[in-house]
Amino acid sequence: MIAIGMVQDAEAYRVAALRTHPEGSPHRDNNLTAPAWHLLCHSAELALKAYLLSGGADPSARKGGVTHSSIRHNLSGLFELAIERGFKPPDEEFGDLMEWLSPYHGAHAFRYRRTGMIRLPAPFFIANILEPVIADIARTVRARWMATQK
Repeated sequence: MIAIGMVQDAEAYRVAALRTHPEGSPHRDNNLTAPAWHLLCHSAELALKAYLLSGGADPSARKGGVTHSSIRHNLSGLFELAIERGFKPPDEEFGDLMEWLSPYHGAHAFRYRRTGMIRLPAPFFIANILEPVIADIARTVRARWMATQK
């Protein structure tokens, strides 16, 4: 099941972001903030897609599929779709975070530098919000897979 690999990768990207820009990083490491944010956004994207795919979502790029251009990198859209399909985040903080990060991730703002300033929380703060969400999604994905093995 591809969803198992995706949720494992989601956690790997989250951990990689923490290694790229750990809590308490000195000011001189600010050049690593955008790469850490990118890793965290990709982590959230993979986790949400893993949840959706494990529940039978269409993996294609067709309209309604999780790789369709309208939703592919749309964190708030993926989050809303997951909610519609039974996802229950541990608190409102995760949904707020997806809404906050979605425009930046969708525009690839952390992958391709743009002029101007972006004000977002430190990467460790985002990583801490993602940790229990990814763990919950991993349990759901594995339980769904196990149910297919009977």
